[in-house]
Amino acid sequence: MPLALFPSKLILVRPFLLGLLLLVAAHAQAQTPAWQSAVRLTSFNYSSGSVSAAVTNAAGDVFIAGSFAGALDLSGIVVNSLGDYDGFVAKWSAAANRFVWVQRIGGSSTENATGLAVNGSNVYVVGSFISPRLYVGASTVPLQPSGGGYDAYVVKLTDAGTSSTYTWGLRAGGHYYDVALGVAVNGASVYVAGYMGNTTNLTFGTLAQPQHPASSSSIDGFVAKLTDAGATGAFNWVQTVAGAESEYVASVAVNGSSVYVMGIFSSPTALVGSLTLANAGGTTRAADTFVAKFTDAGTSAGVGWAQRMGGSTVTPLALAVNGPRVYVAGKFYGTALFGTTSLAAYNSSSGFVSGFVTRLTDTGSAGTVGWAVRMGSTANFDYTAQSLAAHSTGVYVAGLCGPNADLTVGTLVAPAGPTSSYVAKLTDTGTTGAFTWAQRGGGLDGNGAGAVAVSPGGRVYVGGSYKYAGVFGATTLADPSTFQLNIGYLAYLQDVPLATASTRPLQTGLSIFPNPAHGRATVQWPARLGGSQAVLTVRDALGRAVRTQNVAVAAAGGNQEVSVAGLPAGRYVLQVQVGHQVWSQQLQVQ
Repeated sequence: MPLALFPSKLILVRPFLLGLLLLVAAHAQAQTPAWQSAVRLTSFNYSSGSVSAAVTNAAGDVFIAGSFAGALDLSGIVVNSLGDYDGFVAKWSAAANRFVWVQRIGGSSTENATGLAVNGSNVYVVGSFISPRLYVGASTVPLQPSGGGYDAYVVKLTDAGTSSTYTWGLRAGGHYYDVALGVAVNGASVYVAGYMGNTTNLTFGTLAQPQHPASSSSIDGFVAKLTDAGATGAFNWVQTVAGAESEYVASVAVNGSSVYVMGIFSSPTALVGSLTLANAGGTTRAADTFVAKFTDAGTSAGVGWAQRMGGSTVTPLALAVNGPRVYVAGKFYGTALFGTTSLAAYNSSSGFVSGFVTRLTDTGSAGTVGWAVRMGSTANFDYTAQSLAAHSTGVYVAGLCGPNADLTVGTLVAPAGPTSSYVAKLTDTGTTGAFTWAQRGGGLDGNGAGAVAVSPGGRVYVGGSYKYAGVFGATTLADPSTFQLNIGYLAYLQDVPLATASTRPLQTGLSIFPNPAHGRATVQWPARLGGSQAVLTVRDALGRAVRTQNVAVAAAGGNQEVSVAGLPAGRYVLQVQVGHQVWSQQLQVQ
């Protein structure tokens, strides 16, 4: 029963409760997870690179995307760049604990890969290119830039486990600089976001999108939908964020038919779809932050709501969605206002920025700004929040911090260390966001952590770049470059050991027997489970997938055997995923 119902008892036990709270706080800080492993993405002098995006799949594998120059070395798979900088996509196998494939996206000039999304065996990557011809691995993509600057691209790869193939690619662009920054997927619907600059129509496949107003100095943000038909893809609709000055969409996320975007607008007023947002700076051209929701109607879309926040000192860098909860992270200086929460940067008087995470709630017709927290230090370094991942009630944020200086996230202080990357977890209680742990990694310099992703088993992957040497707990990654270039890395830690973590019970009628099991266990299916295919995954205490099966689900129900032969005795978790639903239950192996 709630303690508030018994105020007299609170007085009697207050000293005990105080001591207990202190013990709990000390225990919580002691539970900061340690780095388990880290790998660098190249071992060659004069080579450089960074990771800009990461996502996981149902099996716990992680896919990363980024850019590199020189040569990549991913678990012995070596890929050389074709031009100045090329983009890349790679898959890390959680079971094999190594990279199993990589695809280069490049040409004779400069290309990048900035956004990544995965749905089953379908891998989508977006970025920009300027080379006369774009190559994906050994495949020549029938895409050519329109001339005058970069064009945006979206490429589909098909993951075959330990290899991948190019399936199709689409271009979007005009006669200026056109860039894709983010991508999200829901079934066969793929959403691409970025910005475009053009004096005539920008083309998305057969769609033509004029700017508003058409001006050589105007840059518009966009979000576009395409449908993946398997062997081909085609654009369905485009929505813009437009004004007389410069606007861009930095990221996109999807939940059902709701498509969320965030970015910056510097025009006095900007059209977000059919809605108008007023800039807090008026005609001073200061950039404001916006978050908006569009509703996908198939071949068209309408804007649901658009929300301005933060003020002219804020730069949004990351977006994540979990149900009606919309999270935005980035950097700011001075003072910024998020709803009714005012945040002050730690050391903006010296020209440095702090990071932030804020939450909005989608009420259907509006996006209401709730809590906001900051991260930073009084030290003379920039602190940013560059990437986000939402997992259950946890929100994971990663970014850049000052080396040899403390890191303060909310009310939690991580001690100083010779590293410039960090990852932290906060818990969303609804009315507040409270940090529970923070972990540092990386080198004395670099771009920090540009990507974070969380597997279904709670393994937290962090990607970014470092200089000089990358330190991740007991693992130190050397810098092979004479000139201390940015070296890409992928590191991971386990948030909560699965064998002790709480799990979502299997739904009524879905059961596992015998439990404890020896050699094999049986999953009993109920009728009308909600799908025709399921993925069964057995995970060990560190969240690693040790058995994975793809099985058919009969409408009338039935049984499916799961082999645990050869596994060491101990506690495991069996996950059952059908569509977007995941159930799990502890499984004892004898």
